Parts: sequence; structure tokens; C-alpha cells
Amino acid sequence: YQMLCTYFASSGAGAVAWSLWPGTSAYYDKALTNYYAYNPAKAKQLLSTAGYGSGLQLSIVPVPLPQAQQAAEILQAEWAQIGVTLTIVPTSDFVQDFYIRHVAPLALIPSSGPGIQKFSGPYTPGNIGNVCGYDNPTTNHEAAEIESAAPGSPASFRAWDQAQETVISQALSLYLDYVPTVSAWKRSVVTGVRMISYVLPVPDFWGITVK
Repeated sequence: YQMLCTYFASSGAGAVAWSLWPGTSAYYDKALTNYYAYNPAKAKQLLSTAGYGSGLQLSIVPVPLPQAQQAAEILQAEWAQIGVTLTIVPTSDFVQDFYIRHVAPLALIPSSGPGIQKFSGPYTPGNIGNVCGYDNPTTNHEAAEIESAAPGSPASFRAWDQAQETVISQALSLYLDYVPTVSAWKRSVVTGVRMISYVLPVPDFWGITVK
């Protein structure tokens, strides 16, 4: 379950991630704002109710990127305040260590995926991102509803609202923040640049032309 909503950003340029879409997106569900606002007292109460009143030990493996390491250290410090000891497991081969070897029950990945992959990737069967083997008729149905709805249609917005409410209310993942990505190129030399989402946004090299 999500206990604390952690905000970290380079020079304060980021924004807290309250749902699967950032606040600038038409798919952002405003009803989820502050759903898990920073509240150490409530976090301690939740731990006690769950049977961990004397503390809890967890481990996490962050993607080997500076942003992920920084976020892991912030989580480690904040969770220590409520009695959770978080051990950071270093890795040079994240896919092998987390998805295959399962060196830690938690992972920190700086990506939420593009489009439907934000939801189907981690929460429906048959996807590598579904590391827990999560198979829930509710989320499977919601994924199908999103896929069947035309993007930008009223049905699409309804489907995404329901899916996000399920993910956040059930704390299927802990979302931290959205950090802006800055890209630069010389237009007189390079044209057709389009950024696509992977682990981090990368250029779509198939459409780039170098003069």
C-alpha cells in the first residue's frame, strides 16, 4: 500500500504524481489529487493496523539512473520516520535482477509507459511489467474498455477515470512524480524529431532526417 507521496524534482521543476497521467493531461483525474497526501501519522496508523506497529523491513532495487537512486534515497529517509527500514539494492542489470532473479520485492522505475501501456503493462497478465503476476478480472475488464474506446472520446475518459481510481485506491503501485525532460537539437541540421516514451523519453530515430 502507498504510505507517503514523495515529491522530488530537479530544481523543483517536477510535479507530484497523483495518478497515471500528469496534471497537464486531459486524462488526469482531479478527484485523485491529494489521495495520498503526505501524512506520517496516518502512515504509522496504517502500519499498526496492518500488524507492523513495531516496524517493517523492505528492500528496493532502483533502475541504475541518478534520478531513480535519488528517489530511492528520499523514500528511504521518509519511510524511516514511520518505522520502515528500506534497504537499497544496487544493480547493473536491472531487468535480470528484478524481473528474473527478484533480488528485491520493490523496484523503482522512472517511467509510466505510453498510452494503454501505463495500465495494461503492470496490471494485466502476459506483460513483462506485471512482475507480480497480477490477474484481476476488474483491471482486465478496465484495460479492455480503454482499448476499445476511441482516444479522446467520452468513453475513453470514463474508462481511464475508472482504471486510475482502481490503481490508486487499491495502491497497486506507488507513483512519485513527473519530471520534465529537456531535449535540444539544431533545426537547420536535424528535422523530424519526435520523442517517444521508453524507460525515459528517447528520439524516434526512424523519423529523423539529418541535412
